[in-house]
Amino acid sequence: MLSLTNKIPIFFKQIISKIHLKLFNLRKTNFDRIVFYPEVKNEDDLKCILDKINWYLPQKQIVFLHFLGVGTGVLSPSNVIFVDKSELKLLLKNKNSLILLNASWKLFSPSLIFRWSNIKIIDPFFYSYVESYNWQSLTFGLLLPYEKAEFKSKSVNNFKKMVLYYQGKTKAYCHVTGPSFDNYRNYSFDSDAIQIICNSIVKNIDFLHYINKPDILCFADAVFHFGTSEYAKQFRKNVEEVVEKYQCFVILPDTILPVFYFNYPKLRPFLIGIESKYLGSFNFPKSKELWHFNTGNILSFLMLPIASSLVDRIFIFGADGRESNETYFWKHSSTAQYSGLMATVFEQHPSFFRDRDYNNYYDTHCDLLRKLIEYGEAKGKVYKSLTPSFIPVLKSRYNEK
Repeated sequence: MLSLTNKIPIFFKQIISKIHLKLFNLRKTNFDRIVFYPEVKNEDDLKCILDKINWYLPQKQIVFLHFLGVGTGVLSPSNVIFVDKSELKLLLKNKNSLILLNASWKLFSPSLIFRWSNIKIIDPFFYSYVESYNWQSLTFGLLLPYEKAEFKSKSVNNFKKMVLYYQGKTKAYCHVTGPSFDNYRNYSFDSDAIQIICNSIVKNIDFLHYINKPDILCFADAVFHFGTSEYAKQFRKNVEEVVEKYQCFVILPDTILPVFYFNYPKLRPFLIGIESKYLGSFNFPKSKELWHFNTGNILSFLMLPIASSLVDRIFIFGADGRESNETYFWKHSSTAQYSGLMATVFEQHPSFFRDRDYNNYYDTHCDLLRKLIEYGEAKGKVYKSLTPSFIPVLKSRYNEK
């Protein structure tokens, strides 16, 4: 499967991805069954797949799966039904079957060539973020319209609670995870301000104590936060601990909200799902307009828009940006990163990293962050960077005093 998938040229995968998405979105009827295809050939693959099904489908929708092994000691989730080859073929033909395709080259097989509107590609070797996002949005996509409306209502109610709770505040800090974050003890943060943290900062207990407590936690990454790698699992364990201890609100994409809602019932009073839009202008979320332009970066997608919806003065801490000779997204804080678990993310989501143009990502990030800050400043907001930054819009708003 690996060698055949990798033989498909990247540019062809891009085209396939766009065509497939359009065909899938044209589908009007709901799915009433989920079929995993092709067959699973060994126990190691089976364990990995069952782990994903258990995490991404917390409502326990039934998944039909064909395993070639002679028997297995692997503990299966209650919503998995093993079928033989003939049953699998029949399920693939059913017009109401959602097919989770784990080998993208099978798109052109006789049994699937005319079924693209029924397929979600979950092949980790396919293209870019397709696999990770399709898993992330799986449960959300299976919800009926009234169920999606119910989840939106839950988010709106929690958003209203948050706005009411922080009414009267005038200042917010947005803490991100660049190397300068490690110098936090050299700074004093106003205890009366809103403290907004993101991502793996949840592991730094000393910092959370230093700022008194986090008020809002934002995260949105399909790979690092919503996957089933050991990295993602440790991150979510820390999220659960931090939210239970500090009762902070959690801002995340609406497409993953149901997964957290069912897997972590104790977090329900704090979860706020934000809808992503990919066209148009920016928006500072409000209870009647709980959305933002998805910039692909946690600072500009969730942290700054949420801060700007609550207060007029926003201070950014730890957004170092990227030097010209760097080859990854950018450098990270040593105290706010699960460095020893990074390899587990690379192993589970190879196409996400293989197909990433880090230079283009950074340039786009800088441009969108500039436009967002200028949008906010036109509305009377004030933004300052507390730490030095290579990002032009923050560099010009840095005051070492």
